[in-house]
Amino acid sequence: MPVRPRPLPRWFVALLVAALTLPLLLGRAGTANADTPTAPPQGPARSPPNATELLKLPPIPNERCLHCHTDENQKTSVREDGSEITIYIDRERFERSVHGHQPCVGCHNSIKRAAHEIPLPKSIGCVQCHLKTAEAQRDDFENYPEMWIAARFMSALIIGVFLFFWTHMLLWSYREWRERKAGIGYRPDPAHPPQVYFRRVSLGWRLVHGGLALSVMALVLTGTAVLFGEQGWAQYIMHLIGGPKVAAIVHRVAAITLILIFFGHLGAVTWTIVRASDGFRWFGPTSMVPNRRDIRDIGRMFAWFLGRAPRPRFGRWTYWEKFDYWAPFWGMAVVGTSGLMLWFPQVTASVLPGWVFNIATIVHADEAVLAAVFIFTVHYFNAHFRPEKFPMDIVMVTGAVPLPEFKHEHALEYERLAASGELARYLVKPPTERAQRIGRKITGWLIVIGLILAGLVVNGFVAKLA
Repeated sequence: MPVRPRPLPRWFVALLVAALTLPLLLGRAGTANADTPTAPPQGPARSPPNATELLKLPPIPNERCLHCHTDENQKTSVREDGSEITIYIDRERFERSVHGHQPCVGCHNSIKRAAHEIPLPKSIGCVQCHLKTAEAQRDDFENYPEMWIAARFMSALIIGVFLFFWTHMLLWSYREWRERKAGIGYRPDPAHPPQVYFRRVSLGWRLVHGGLALSVMALVLTGTAVLFGEQGWAQYIMHLIGGPKVAAIVHRVAAITLILIFFGHLGAVTWTIVRASDGFRWFGPTSMVPNRRDIRDIGRMFAWFLGRAPRPRFGRWTYWEKFDYWAPFWGMAVVGTSGLMLWFPQVTASVLPGWVFNIATIVHADEAVLAAVFIFTVHYFNAHFRPEKFPMDIVMVTGAVPLPEFKHEHALEYERLAASGELARYLVKPPTERAQRIGRKITGWLIVIGLILAGLVVNGFVAKLA
């Protein structure tokens, strides 16, 4: 008799529906609120004017601004909400910086006269100013070749990554669905659950994965609210977070957490390599380093997709798992470096020219969009949504998978461990029903939150293009 699949939990179905509809509802609600007097406070600071608008600004010379803002007897002021702000400017440092050649009211465009009124206008952040400037420069090769090259490179990277992996997803879904329909492949039997599991992930790495997931989600939420800050739904989310100041704190705490996890992981890997008694095999069966077999496996996988070859057999790590592993190294280098440049603009401006801020802004935003959409679509499909895994895989909570499932997905690793006598070290009892229930809830919530974030990013990106 064919095995009937286990029905989806009702709570998960409800959350899945919410994940698919909430971005659209937030978009409409946010837009409606932005058009009414009762709209929540806008998250990002006011955008700077373009070149045409700049010419229409009142001619307030920088010297008039510096007359007050270089007064050492009044370095701070208090806003209407009670918050204190630094208003002092070091004249020498300012005039040496790239901003010393720009009019102050070019960014602080809410100031129409000097001395201006109290309470003080909102402060201006690097992202709000340079994002507008970068968008105007990214298509102007004649005057801004660096911006044009950076923008075209990021566009090609985004298109190439999603063209390959979304095609990979569609073909995989089709082939796996056909084989499951024909009774081929691994399918658990709820009436006879497996009694032996394979320990796939240790507790330490599961905790690292959890911290990584939460920090990335916090970065996507707060970053999206700023990146698409002119859209109503983003302003609504910024209001829910608690405003720009809270969002900035959350974003930076999440960034620091991600950096600590990344370098902590590098330290653990380095220690593993150093303490390997028989020498570390860089291209061995347990290594994450890509090799020629991974290239051949990609070809075999596409041959299987098209029905021209059997499903390839994999070792401990598949080529898509290796890609998921190495992608954050590129992401950390690009997003991390550009983010630190924008976080510490004074340090950056002291050693680099001003146009670097525009490139950093574009690269930071584009790479963040690429990473968010990739994680919440491609990675989620590989781990949870393909027919053999749907609706979710809870291994990153329980740490173990049924032995028959591991044998099916990593046949070469299973045979290697069995032949060497190491297999017994990894065999464990099934997780308790309580552990599995907790695993489904934690994984389900992470999936739903990720889908909501992906919907917000795509919605903002499409709205921006329109």
